[in-house]
Amino acid sequence: MYLNDGQNLFDDRMTLSGHAWHAAEAAAGLINSGALPPFIIVGVDHSGAMRSYDYLPYPPGTADGFRLDAEKWPGGGVDEYLRSVLDEILPYAERAYGASAEPAMRSFGGSSFGGICSLCCALRHPGVFGSFLVESPSLWFGDKKLLREELPAFKGPWPARVFLAMGT
Repeated sequence: MYLNDGQNLFDDRMTLSGHAWHAAEAAAGLINSGALPPFIIVGVDHSGAMRSYDYLPYPPGTADGFRLDAEKWPGGGVDEYLRSVLDEILPYAERAYGASAEPAMRSFGGSSFGGICSLCCALRHPGVFGSFLVESPSLWFGDKKLLREELPAFKGPWPARVFLAMGT
């Protein structure tokens, strides 16, 4: 399982919010209960101030005033970021940690802008990952262009499994 925002996965002290996903504990619980077979989690740290650039296909904008703080945030680097995931991180995890090269055994995910990045990966690189985790995606970004244009125009195969959730 490859996850964006690696700083947020394991240790509360590493996050900006002070609340990690506690991914290792969740994975261990699922594996120990027999709900899932053993798997590894590859956390890919974000690049700080350039996070929106790396995770979005275009600048986020303000969502008609909903997110005034995002007005000047950069966007447009998701394809470059995904190339580094596919060309550098996947082969490294396979070599160094025995991660599977089978798409059916690979998952990619994230939350907020990391969730948008996951959707972009499903649209731009179908067949590389067999499942996606899209948690609380910031679907407001870019005047909802992803919802209005990119998703309806997508003609490729959808992955076998997609978990998409929003809530408190």
